[in-house]
Amino acid sequence: MRKKIINSLERLACRMFILLIAAMGFISCSEESPALIPEPTEEEPIEEPKEEPGTNEEPTPIGRSRDILLSAEQQKLVDATISTCFELFRIQNEIEKKKRNGEIEDEFAKVFYDTSNPANIISSPLGMMWSLSMLANAADGNSRQQIIESMNFDGYPIEKINSFFNFIGTQLMTLDSSSKLNIANSVWLRHMLRPYVKESFLNIMSDSFNAPYKYIESFSPNYDGALINEWAARESDGFINPFVYIPDAENKFLLANLIYFNAGWTLPFDEEKSAEETFYNEDGTTSKVKMMSTDYRQFKKVSADEYVALRMPYGNEAFAMIVVWPREDIDKALAEITDNPSRITNLAKDIIVVDGHILRIPKFDFKFTSVFNQIVNGLGIEEIFDESMANFDGMLVDDPNGWTEAHASYAIQTCRISIDEKKTEAGAGSYILGHSGENPDPLVITLDRPFLFFISERSTGLPIFMGRIAQF
Repeated sequence: MRKKIINSLERLACRMFILLIAAMGFISCSEESPALIPEPTEEEPIEEPKEEPGTNEEPTPIGRSRDILLSAEQQKLVDATISTCFELFRIQNEIEKKKRNGEIEDEFAKVFYDTSNPANIISSPLGMMWSLSMLANAADGNSRQQIIESMNFDGYPIEKINSFFNFIGTQLMTLDSSSKLNIANSVWLRHMLRPYVKESFLNIMSDSFNAPYKYIESFSPNYDGALINEWAARESDGFINPFVYIPDAENKFLLANLIYFNAGWTLPFDEEKSAEETFYNEDGTTSKVKMMSTDYRQFKKVSADEYVALRMPYGNEAFAMIVVWPREDIDKALAEITDNPSRITNLAKDIIVVDGHILRIPKFDFKFTSVFNQIVNGLGIEEIFDESMANFDGMLVDDPNGWTEAHASYAIQTCRISIDEKKTEAGAGSYILGHSGENPDPLVITLDRPFLFFISERSTGLPIFMGRIAQF
């Protein structure tokens, strides 16, 4: 069993960055502790149940993880973070639906050569919040306050927020020795800004975010921009590469955050049970997929009016994937979840009922890119994108020649997830460049039509990744 656990790996990576032009900077998200940044180069079939359904026995956890112990203040910040993460995911789904329906124009898709399947969404709202917290330190005045309030952190000084993210990051990375969760940050600045960057800002990035900084000549991918991709590749064990695409090599700075996760299923899938089957896509077409299947087992679950959600833990159960099977419509399921995220949060926290099921889920590998401007605007973050109003006095001193005039131009997140019987790999990056219904739950839960997933930490319920799979 332990060999199976070791061989069943799940790798998740999230990169997120903010691209701020004129001067533009940039933020990103992925998981691994920051490493030193290198100097530039010279160029710079379903099995019948073996036990009666409905029993309340569950598998014995393997080396149960410790809890993250929170103070009353930290608990409030965790609650605020969870609420904001679900709100970000709700806004993102609404915007992407409008794009698919032609109600709004995706003005940035061509700029960033986005080839994502618009029906699928892979996201890390937590990574975006990590990036926004770095951005809040670069901002000042109302620009900073707007970011803080939009993240539901109003009433907390920036120092408390920095301390919270430092604490949570450290805790998340040390919960499961059999898994790998790394959170890495870095700061990249053009040489021309050297006289104007505040040492106090760099100290905060180092002390609170463990983020090294580096001055470079250009963000061109053919020059110093390649160094950023090398950094991300190292921090994500090569999974995120390339990490960034910056259409304007004259950007002035970039704030990068990367989250990388690699863990084995506590109870892995049996490859011999996988078989080719049909997936019914959202657009009415069908696709052939390789469907994986568990044995009949006890799952922690939520049974709601619009969905059934099952919890699938990793390693010592510090982390788990929650898969959501919509009873009828994926958007109705998502609406019920975002209206009352406490059910999914409680399932993530493992304080929920158990029931017997067979779960069948397809293998997949998807990439998704989304411009976050409209998403964070929907959250209430607007001033930082306004060329005439953005305030970056937290990072830059005034310059009479205008070198330090800055605003956020793009907020972009690129995510990828790939799962099979042995592993899951996922990456995301952003740069701002109980039963309450009348329907019975089926014994076999087959995800052969659009479904949702969440990957969360157990003791806090913090969601690290979220996704919507609707098209193959």
